[in-house]
Amino acid sequence: MMSNDSPARPPRTAAWFVELFASPREADGILGDLAEEFSAAVERDGKPEARRRYRRQAWRTIRDL
Repeated sequence: MMSNDSPARPPRTAAWFVELFASPREADGILGDLAEEFSAAVERDGKPEARRRYRRQAWRTIRDL
């Protein structure tokens, strides 16, 4: 498992794209939901898999906007 030395953060580029394509109001809610899912995925699946999942979910969200 990962050490707690470095906190896991969602991929910045994927978050930036969500902010770019969503309205500011939508982006706040979307990024909040993605962050919650990311935190749970880090605990469950580890940081690399959580980052991949976040990217996939962000791209799917952008596609659906």
